[in-house]
Amino acid sequence: MLATSLCLLMAAAPAVPADVDCAPLPMASSSKLPFRAGEHLDFDIDVLGGLKIGAVGMEVGVPERQSKILLLPIKAHGVASGLAASVGKLDSTATTWLRIHDLHPQHYREDYVQPNGQFWTEVLFPTALPHQIHLRFGQPNGTGERAFGYGNDVLDVVGVFYLLRTLQPKFGDRLCFDLYGSRHVWRVWGKVDGRESLTTPAGSFATLRLSGHAARLDKQEEVREVFLWLTDDARRLPVAAMGELEIGPLRALLTGVGGETKGPKSTRR
Repeated sequence: MLATSLCLLMAAAPAVPADVDCAPLPMASSSKLPFRAGEHLDFDIDVLGGLKIGAVGMEVGVPERQSKILLLPIKAHGVASGLAASVGKLDSTATTWLRIHDLHPQHYREDYVQPNGQFWTEVLFPTALPHQIHLRFGQPNGTGERAFGYGNDVLDVVGVFYLLRTLQPKFGDRLCFDLYGSRHVWRVWGKVDGRESLTTPAGSFATLRLSGHAARLDKQEEVREVFLWLTDDARRLPVAAMGELEIGPLRALLTGVGGETKGPKSTRR
């Protein structure tokens, strides 16, 4: 897996799709969610070559109603180690609240600590036109606000894994969407293009590989390779993910699965 994916990371970058070429995401094909409250996923984060730089845990919460909208909270907690602890986020907690009916984000909040202080970011995802997300942030030298436009769908870096699981992607499927992360919006596009058997500390899995690209909408000349491996079964567990960041190619590997992994009947209407 690593050698093949590293070669792909070095491939020539394609053009970023325009809004008209980034079709809306399909609705989930199943009447049941492949996860429920209490499911916990643990991941190790490393630089390609095996240097561990942190760990992340993600947990599905109990649905809650906010302003008459039923939302599913999902929390991610990350802790850095080694090199990453000296240059990046030491400790980070992010929560996304996904609308039950379409698993798109309504609200996202992240609080994190870096060597130079404490930071927070809060993002709202209104559905009204024009398509814009609204961002507020705080850091040691003050606070600020931003707005970012997007195309047909906008997700966030936590909720994206859970939405993709509900779509039950199949070999050959193509996907395109916008993604909020690191105080920017990225266009992500790609396809399900392979089947691989992967072994991680959590076990051995038959997986589907999603290969794609990501580019900041305000800096489209910088295109990065991204990959995601989901189990080739009804759960669609995220087994591994890989992408190129400023410090180099990073990989997340599933190390543990806890709680319930089969969900109740969908409440979508």
